[in-house]
Amino acid sequence: GVTEAFVPFHEEARPGNCLHDLFDEKRFSFDLGPWPKDEDEYNMRKEGLAYMYNQLDADPDVAVVVADGSGQTPQHQAVAAANGSRCLHDGWSLTRVAGKVTSTDSELLALSSGITRALTTWPDVQKVVVFTDSPKAARAVMDASPHSMQFASPEACTALRRWLSSSDDSAIEFHYVPSKAEWFRHKAAH
Repeated sequence: GVTEAFVPFHEEARPGNCLHDLFDEKRFSFDLGPWPKDEDEYNMRKEGLAYMYNQLDADPDVAVVVADGSGQTPQHQAVAAANGSRCLHDGWSLTRVAGKVTSTDSELLALSSGITRALTTWPDVQKVVVFTDSPKAARAVMDASPHSMQFASPEACTALRRWLSSSDDSAIEFHYVPSKAEWFRHKAAH
């Protein structure tokens, strides 16, 4: 017989224990809408992104995480990559093999790994700002209920719960940057 206990739902997914149940919505910010289709507006948004990144990265109370996941190919497994910085210094980078998964799943693994690493490396920051090219993965990383690649979400949820509990001023922001923008920070993650 089976001797190990099977728990179908992680503690972080129990009603009343989810991040959105425990913390005020103002602690979470999602800028995940589509970018403009007009070329001039698109380029202005891209320039604004560079300015925002530099402002954030110069703030000692902010940790910046850039995550990127690749899709699998017939020859290669998917890869999850992230890098983190604070106070104008490249702090760390990580790469994990995601296996035979979709690009959204590998992005979710990159987000979870990056957020967890940032909060472990810099637990005293007041804000974590995350850049991703997958709005779906950004929403899933804070959802510990059963879903594809669900093992990655509870890890991030646990780290975020501990960190958000440590200060009423802490907050996390997610920003969408499309792959076609070819942002140098996304490229640097790999």
